[in-house]
Amino acid sequence: MNNLLKTYKTLESTLGPNSIESFEIVNTVHDYRLFWKPKKVKTVLLAESHVYTSNSDYGSYLNPSYLKLPRYPNKYVRFVYCLGHGENAILNLNIPKNSGTPEFWKIFYSCCNKINSREDFKSILKSKTEFDIRIKNKIKLLNSLKDRGVWLLDASIIALYVPKKPKPSYKTIDKCINICWDLLIEDILIKENPRNLICIGKTVEKVLNGKLNKMFGHNLTVLPQPNARLNSEKRLEVLQSYFGLCNQ
Repeated sequence: MNNLLKTYKTLESTLGPNSIESFEIVNTVHDYRLFWKPKKVKTVLLAESHVYTSNSDYGSYLNPSYLKLPRYPNKYVRFVYCLGHGENAILNLNIPKNSGTPEFWKIFYSCCNKINSREDFKSILKSKTEFDIRIKNKIKLLNSLKDRGVWLLDASIIALYVPKKPKPSYKTIDKCINICWDLLIEDILIKENPRNLICIGKTVEKVLNGKLNKMFGHNLTVLPQPNARLNSEKRLEVLQSYFGLCNQ
């Protein structure tokens, strides 16, 4: 049994089989993550989790003719590394409420570019750039992240927030993240040995209770979640900090 499946089975037995996505979905998220993994990981962006993907959503496929990415996974999942997330025009079936995660695309862009204003993000935003050009820009950006050694990793392999269900308790989030850390995430970080880690959101850092600090010391940076309540000036300041951290 591989470590991903072992971690999934432990989460399933702890939370119940009806509380989490299927392993096929979790494994596809993992495949997307591995596709964009740099040869040498220098900076890890550690987020909480991907967005919950239903079985019906998972039935949609990406059209490879738009992407021209050999060996790229083609099943839809609500994960930023999946180019169909937020882009129904790529899919064979329209996904309801497929708004994507534009705030994470802004983080990606900020890792590779010095940001002066919100207008700098227009090349990757649906409201600012037409579809064909936007997709090419997104692929170029993902390749740039890969070349710079920047890699997105999630503290939980399963989605922590399920639509139309109560927000999980802190105890449940704590349990999920610690199971994933003990069985998978810590080993990945040890193996990849990145120079620094950017923890996106204070919840992950709080849950891991000093484990990240012990591993990375002064090379650990904790930044607010993209949906944190910040004024526009502070939000821009946070995004501007990514470039320096990812290009040391």
